[in-house]
Amino acid sequence: MTTSLSSLAQAIGNEMVSEEAALLALKQAQDFEPVPEVEAVRALLPEKGVTVGLHTVLARSLVACNQVEEADQIRFGVAERLNQAEFWSALVWVVTPLMERHPLQSVPLIARARDRGGSRAVPHELLETAHRVLPGHGFLSWQTAESHFERGNETEALGIAATALPILVADRSYDVAEMALLLLSESVDRNTLRAVHRSLELLAEQEAWEPFMNAIELVSAHLTSPEHARKSWPVIREVWRKHPDHKGLRDAAITVGRAYLEQYPDPRTMIRTAEIERPDLAVEKILDRLRLLEKFPPGYYARHSSWGIGKIRENDLLQLILDFPSKPMHRMAMATAEHALDTLAPGHLAVLLAHEPKQIIELLKTDPAAIVVKALESLKDGRGTLEAIRKILVPAVMPSPSWVSWWKNTQKSIATDPRVDTREAYKNMFALGSGDTADDVDLPEWDPGLGTLKNLNLLDVFLTQYPDSRARVEEAFRTRVQEIVDNPETPVVDAVAGDLWLVRMDPEHPVSLEKRVRPGFDMNSLPKSAQEQLLNHLQTTEGLLVGLNSRLAGIRKQAWERLKDTDSVTEAADTVFLHPLDLPEAVLYLHDTLDDETRRSGASRLLALLDLLEAPPRETHRKRALALLSQDSWIARSLRLAPLDSEDAERVATRLNHWESSDRFRFPVMDFLREAGHASISDSVEGARVREAARVSERMEAEPKDPSVEGVLLTRPTWERLAAERTQVGMELKTTIPLAIQKARELGDLRENAEYDAAKAKQANYAKRFEELERLMNGARLIEDLPRKEGTALPGTKVMLEGIENKNEQLEFWLLGEGDQELGEHVVSYRAAVGKALLGRPVGDVVQLPRGEKSVSYRITTVEEKLP
Repeated sequence: MTTSLSSLAQAIGNEMVSEEAALLALKQAQDFEPVPEVEAVRALLPEKGVTVGLHTVLARSLVACNQVEEADQIRFGVAERLNQAEFWSALVWVVTPLMERHPLQSVPLIARARDRGGSRAVPHELLETAHRVLPGHGFLSWQTAESHFERGNETEALGIAATALPILVADRSYDVAEMALLLLSESVDRNTLRAVHRSLELLAEQEAWEPFMNAIELVSAHLTSPEHARKSWPVIREVWRKHPDHKGLRDAAITVGRAYLEQYPDPRTMIRTAEIERPDLAVEKILDRLRLLEKFPPGYYARHSSWGIGKIRENDLLQLILDFPSKPMHRMAMATAEHALDTLAPGHLAVLLAHEPKQIIELLKTDPAAIVVKALESLKDGRGTLEAIRKILVPAVMPSPSWVSWWKNTQKSIATDPRVDTREAYKNMFALGSGDTADDVDLPEWDPGLGTLKNLNLLDVFLTQYPDSRARVEEAFRTRVQEIVDNPETPVVDAVAGDLWLVRMDPEHPVSLEKRVRPGFDMNSLPKSAQEQLLNHLQTTEGLLVGLNSRLAGIRKQAWERLKDTDSVTEAADTVFLHPLDLPEAVLYLHDTLDDETRRSGASRLLALLDLLEAPPRETHRKRALALLSQDSWIARSLRLAPLDSEDAERVATRLNHWESSDRFRFPVMDFLREAGHASISDSVEGARVREAARVSERMEAEPKDPSVEGVLLTRPTWERLAAERTQVGMELKTTIPLAIQKARELGDLRENAEYDAAKAKQANYAKRFEELERLMNGARLIEDLPRKEGTALPGTKVMLEGIENKNEQLEFWLLGEGDQELGEHVVSYRAAVGKALLGRPVGDVVQLPRGEKSVSYRITTVEEKLP
């Protein structure tokens, strides 16, 4: 090792004799094995200067000691010596490995080597790599564009040159910028035009007038073309406004301005009125006149809030002459018009609807994409969601029932129409197109606020529109999705959705979904396509039961067929009926699917239905469960053919006796049992209810001393009204009132601040009311859920009475709870004096009702249940 290092040291005098000698020294240093100790190399270094071979070996020794940064700086020292010697291939050999870590130091050296050493020193592939590492380097970008152009890749060359142009101008590299502009002048598209505009703005800011006028001359044909003048004029106009005294700028601005005005119905009149060619008229005056003419161009239309839409006949800058439907040749001062009118182009949708409705009808048939364009023109910035487009077109252009089919057909035509930008159609977002078809589709952005499922769905929708972007999507999002899947804190549904997405991107991606899809997994959180994909990965009974709980009928059917193939039908059915609230869709599906032979355990199936009636996961489960309790259903036939034994009957009765939901759902069960031959169960439950009602009646005869402890009785409408009030009061306490207090504080001295005192008083009152509502509702019970006793006056009944002394005197009371007076006539609270007198009394009883200081006797004639 000593001899080899010594030989490198001895070569110091010869390694810079030629570039070949330098490259040889670099190769020897790179191939030197084993890597020596740092100190052994330092001992042989000269006191001054940088060597090629030994310093490269030293850099390798430092890397071996994890001192990468110091090693890189040593390599840059070697690169600088080679730069000074103009050994371009050797320079590139040293710098290339440093680009990724130090782009700002290495890429300029690559650009210099390409400029001086050509493609021999920096081949095209390396040039592209350097451009990817530092795309903001103007000169290197131009070199990359030039290389593409020389090899016939004109599209790539133009795109990179357009990016490089404003960077070169900002760097004041005017000669190179002019070469880039010369290349771009051959074919100007919207991206190129943006680069040209930005470059002109920068040149004007730098007051580099010679390059500015050269640029104008090179691209003048494009700046004044009908296609581009609209975008060019605002740029030239502002430059002209800021630099009104520049001689050559005036002619250029007038030329572009004339081309810009050609878009209007009467450009000659506008040019003559603005006097843009008058040499002695100040620039500011010309531009102010153009502003008023552009605001109300003759031939356009103006919309007035009262008079409708009228055509602009004349604009002399002082007043307008307009033809409104009810006011032909109406004169309006310019100052008034600027506040009262909105200007509309002749082809605007509102104008056509008002003046050319037949044209709209014709466009709907022959060019539906034009209708979409006109809707977008009505939106701010020519951009909007599908819903925004629908609101413009329905019902103004078409009736609501026609919208869905019309849009379905129109989607196909706008997908390839350059007038509509559909690049974000996957987000239901559309915009006016530029007139040319663009291939530069941006990938969707991952929005953390949407959550994993919605982001993945957005990517899937994007790929349905742009299937050729599959590789780009996978490259951009694979790592992110994999991190979500691997994170132990990720919700199971998100992890499963991530795994499924990775498989869609790469069918060979290894997954083990059976480990994630355990009992309790919500299949319905996934879209239909993901559910179908997931079902194909499930093999076990537990996994297939998850599929059986899908809300999609096709998924349930496939899962059941797969379960039957595994010979685990009985096991699966028992599991389903034992866990009805975890598998509600499976319960309802099996009730419709199992044959009579398999439906032999009626009790477990009936109990499962009771669970869904009492506390369903979704209200639709309750409705479907009720529908199954018909007398022609299989369960009714089963109960009649094979009645429940005493043990199962007791289980059902106990379940009904401990019912915690509304009796509106318990009563149909009891009626069903009677008609199915199990009246004894219904009778035992009914007897328990009557006894419970009697106990409640006895308890209610005494006034509760502390309603916050005993609780009060309310009807559901009143409870919901109070809940809404509580929500509103809470929102006021959190938002409006603190804001009012803060604004009052900002007014100054709080001691004499009436606004502050009022806001604080309101805060105290609202806080007190919120506490009252909280206390009331936390202790409240619903009248609808109380047990009933037929013929007994209880909350939720209508009571009719007749006088004892005067038989013709009839009274009616609707016995309800606290705060229910708004629900109808004759309402009386069960806690009022009359309510207390009636509470718990049966039909035929004589009651004493208060009348002033006396009491009058009445007999209860009828009691009927009546709930709001």
